[in-house]
Amino acid sequence: MKLEDAFNEYIYYFLPKGFINKTLLNKWKELKNVKVFLKDKSGITQWERIYPALTGSKTLASRLRKEKKDERGINCP
Repeated sequence: MKLEDAFNEYIYYFLPKGFINKTLLNKWKELKNVKVFLKDKSGITQWERIYPALTGSKTLASRLRKEKKDERGINCP
């Protein structure tokens, strides 16, 4: 499944639950930023490509911390 399709389904999941438009808009903006990050930083366009990245000796979180350390030149928690 493509990320964009999954994110669209996620937003439509909340429509009948009575959330106000502002909440839905905030969720949509956050998902848009996540999608851009996954595509640009990680090259991930489908959910199936996420799991192999997590099976190695480095987890995604540790890789992100390393990238953040490299960019800023400081350790990140």
